[in-house]
Amino acid sequence: MTAEWWDTDRNGYDADTEYVRSSDLKDFYDCPTIYRARHLLKPGDHGYMGRKPQSRQMTVGTHIHSAALEGVRDWKTATPCGALKKNGTVCGNDVAAGGMLCDTEEGIFVCGVHARGRNTVAYPDALTPAESDSVEGMVTAIENSDVAQELLSDRFHERAARSVDPETGVKKKSLIDIIKPRPFILGDLKSTSEFNAESIWRKIDQNCWLLSLAHYESVVMDIQAAHGKPVHYPAWVFLIVESIPPYRVTDWPIDGTVQDDARREYRELLAEFSECQRAGVWNQRPINTAAPQWWAYKHNYAHEGSK
Repeated sequence: MTAEWWDTDRNGYDADTEYVRSSDLKDFYDCPTIYRARHLLKPGDHGYMGRKPQSRQMTVGTHIHSAALEGVRDWKTATPCGALKKNGTVCGNDVAAGGMLCDTEEGIFVCGVHARGRNTVAYPDALTPAESDSVEGMVTAIENSDVAQELLSDRFHERAARSVDPETGVKKKSLIDIIKPRPFILGDLKSTSEFNAESIWRKIDQNCWLLSLAHYESVVMDIQAAHGKPVHYPAWVFLIVESIPPYRVTDWPIDGTVQDDARREYRELLAEFSECQRAGVWNQRPINTAAPQWWAYKHNYAHEGSK
């Protein structure tokens, strides 16, 4: 297998660590030493960090994607801890730490850290009432947005794909939010509380959003080539929803010049990653203080976006 659409669920996708996803490359972009500590070292090794634990923001994002892209509203809502437990004690665990539920006289409560005992049940994907309201608000806004529905119509559902990069030999995988065949578009669903052009571009830069789309495209191009099909480059677009009321929605197309810069920087990053794999050397990266490439073009994207 050199490139294929991958018939797997999210658990199977996450479990396969032989292939790198865009978030893994983001760790490498931040610092090769961090990548090594998170993805290569084993428990007990000096410097071992382990993969990032799922944050509350990531949990919320997972439910937004499931509901908006797949139509699956399956989250549980749980009140934050602080109420009287069945044994008469007050649960003071912090929901921000994420992940546990306590069964109390007043119902099921989210608990921040593991509490041993029969009154505790693990359910890491539960949402607080505020988080649940926020997810429901964002998903409803996407469903009621003409711009979003145009982008989400006639598309493949969230699809997994993987390939071996023909130039570097790096094994890559992607779980692609939006693939539209006609016109050919690759897209990513994102949320932000700061719904203005400057803040959105800052998010694109700081969170390496363009890296994700370049990674999506690279895997899809590999699949096209492996099946002997002419290579067609897609347009890139972000579907962005405001994470606080009034939950505005906009599309955010990426200019071709910015795409070209992102593709080039992605190929350079992949080549560097491949060299580190080959040599087994993961040195700390100097801090980069240069302005990102997109800064030169950001004024082309001055629209606020409230569709």
